[in-house]
Order: sequence, then structure tokens, then C-alpha cells
Amino acid sequence: MKRLERLALTVDERLKDVKKSSERFQAIKHLNGVAEMGRLLALRRGLDEDTLYVAGLLHDLWSYEYDCEDNHAKEGAKHAKKILKQHDYSDKEIKIITEAIANHSDKGREHGEYAEALKDADVLHHFLQEPYRAYTKVKVRRIKTSMRDLGIHIKVKKK
Repeated sequence: MKRLERLALTVDERLKDVKKSSERFQAIKHLNGVAEMGRLLALRRGLDEDTLYVAGLLHDLWSYEYDCEDNHAKEGAKHAKKILKQHDYSDKEIKIITEAIANHSDKGREHGEYAEALKDADVLHHFLQEPYRAYTKVKVRRIKTSMRDLGIHIKVKKK
């Protein structure tokens, strides 16, 4: 079994402890959705798609596991580091993934290319789940940029 498959099984196993089935469903849908959006953006932007897929898969895991939003990006990065070490990821891969996770909530500031792609994948997944919701100017910019990267031109409702 490939390490990415093992990692996905680990995420699935950890989500079994999420108490409410509706939250568990939302967690599975969001983590996998962001991972898939990340893979698409990575392919388009010339980034390693497995690396971005893993960042998407782990980016909110801590928050779902511990039912906590406080400082979830930084805590999630620490949590992801432990998991990645258990799955034989290199120090370089761990650094890229955890930096992306640690910065994914800071949508208004620029960070490294993997962090930017993860932020965009996160916002894009939220948009695809709720396209009629109003979004902040920063998120609208990210949605439009990501969609243009994928060859899609759309209108997004602004707050």
C-alpha cells in the first residue's frame, strides 16, 4: 500500500472519533474536497500534486478531531507534523506541508506557493459547496483567480 493511501486511511480512522455523524460527514467531505481542489490547482500551477493533496487532507483535521477552531491552523500544522513523521514523509515534505497548513487561514497575506495553493483550494471548495453565499473581497479574488487558473470564468457574490 502506498503511503498516501495509508495516510488517507489514518485520516479516516481519526475521523471516526468525531461524535456527530453530520460533523463527520462534513469533515470527510471538506478534507477530501480541499485535497482534490489542491491536486487540480497543483497540476495547473506546476506544483507537486501529492504534496498539495496531503496538505488539503490534513489542513483542518486537528480542528475536526478536537472540535476546536482556536488557532486551528498552527495547531493543525503541529498535529500534521506528527502524523507525517509516522508515514515516512521526508523533513522537506513535512516542512512544505506544515507551513502550508500553518498559514492556510491567513487568506489576506501572501505566503509560499504551496500555502497560497492550499488557501485557494480551501476557499474554492467552500465556494463550490455554497456558490450563492456572499464572500469577502479577499475570498472573491481567490475564487476568481483559481477558477481562471482552471479555465473557468464566473461571477461571485460579494459581501
